[in-house]
This record gives sequence, C-alpha cells and structure tokens, in this order.
Amino acid sequence: MVISNIPDLKYSDKENIIVTVSRFASEKKLEIIIKIIEYIPYEHYIIGFSTDLLCLEKLKNQLKKTKIILNASEDVKNEYLRRVKIFLDTSENEPFSLVIIEAMAYGALPIAHYSGVPRKILPREFLYYDEKNARESIEKYIIEYNEKFLIKYEKGPKNSQRIR
Repeated sequence: MVISNIPDLKYSDKENIIVTVSRFASEKKLEIIIKIIEYIPYEHYIIGFSTDLLCLEKLKNQLKKTKIILNASEDVKNEYLRRVKIFLDTSENEPFSLVIIEAMAYGALPIAHYSGVPRKILPREFLYYDEKNARESIEKYIIEYNEKFLIKYEKGPKNSQRIR
C-alpha cells in the first residue's frame, strides 16, 4: 500500500490536539469519547460524516468539549492530521483501519482499542483496554511527543520508518 501526497512533516507544526476520524454510527463506539476526553485539557475534534442522524445528534448533545467537523473535505481532514499529535480510534474489533495508517503517515500517534487489527499492527503502549487506560495514554504521549514519532512515507512502506 502506498499513501501518497503526505507533506514533509515538521515537529513545529504539531499541536497538543486530539483527532478522531470516523463515520457517526453506533458501532464506532464514539460515545466512549465522553469518558476519555472529559478531564483532558486538550482540544478534541471528530471529523466525519453521518449515516445515522440520531447518533450524530446524541453525540452533539453529549460531547460538549469536542468540536465536530461534519462532511469535511479530504484537504480539511489532512490539515488536521498534519497538525495533530494524538489520533484516537474508538472502534472495537475493526478488521482494518486505513485511517489509523493515514494518521500515522501524518506523524500522529494512534491510541486505539486493544482489539481487531490495531492489536496486531500497533505497539502495545498505543493500545487501550478501557476509558481510564485511553485517557492515561493520551495524557502521557501528548506530553512525551517529540520528533522521533514523526513518520515519513517516501515511496511506500518499504522506505518508511516505524514508530520506535
């Protein structure tokens, strides 16, 4: 797989923000964000589209600290991924998550549930079992984030660096 059009990444472009990219649907477990983000003093954005208007309205009412960006263009999504330090994926038992790979290509640290494919492809320290564990990982890595976490994809994974 080749992820193209990834700009040169600069540590100075990174901000203490958290982004989730997802379809607004109950199976995406987005309601868990309330318990994860509630006490974290950093901005959180959900970028996505809705096929379930009831789920979207419920989340809008519950997620007071989260900014929802609905039906964003690829350019808008990519601009957030370029700036973000932490990518939060709340889906459980995902067979494959291309958006995690995209986020990593933009130098974002993925925090994902310990299930499905993320469990097989991500280092253990970036996986969470419950809300408390996810919150602790976000707080730890948003502070510890540094230039070594930037990943550059140049002509595909063969020439890429892996998170160390």
